[in-house]
Amino acid sequence: MVTLKGRSRVHPTDAHVGKKLKDRRTLLRLSQDQLGNHVNLTFQQIQKYEKGVNRVSSSKLWEFSQILKVPVEYFFMGLDYSVEKSGNEGVMHDVAIGEYSMIQQTISDTTAVLDDLTKSFLKIKSDEVRKQIVNLVQSLSKKN
Repeated sequence: MVTLKGRSRVHPTDAHVGKKLKDRRTLLRLSQDQLGNHVNLTFQQIQKYEKGVNRVSSSKLWEFSQILKVPVEYFFMGLDYSVEKSGNEGVMHDVAIGEYSMIQQTISDTTAVLDDLTKSFLKIKSDEVRKQIVNLVQSLSKKN
C-alpha cells in the first residue's frame, strides 16, 4: 500500500492483481472461502487480496496460479507499464519494452480466448458432448 501524508491507498499493481484473481476465481465458480481453503487462508484474506488492500506474496501468487490453472503472468496481463515506471524509465531498454509489450499482448489475447472458451464449455450440460469436444480439440492439435 502507498502512504500519502498519513493516509494509505491501494497501489495500482495490487489492485490489478487482485482484480485478475477475483475474475479467475469467479470464472471457475469458486467462493472466496473455497479458494482460501486451497491455500490455507481465510476468505477475509482472499477478499483483501482481491481488493488490493493486501499485497499477494510471490509464493501465494504461485499457489493461486496452480489452483486457478493459469500462468503467474496472467495476474499481470493488461497492466499498463507506463503507469508503473515510478522514475525508472532508464531501466528497460526501448526494444525490450516493445518486445515485452508484444508478448504481453499475445498472452492477453490467448487468455481472453481461453476465458471465453471456458465459460462456454462450462455451459454445456452433457458430459458426452464435452468429451466429444475435448476429443476434437486433441485431434486437431495433433494435426498441427
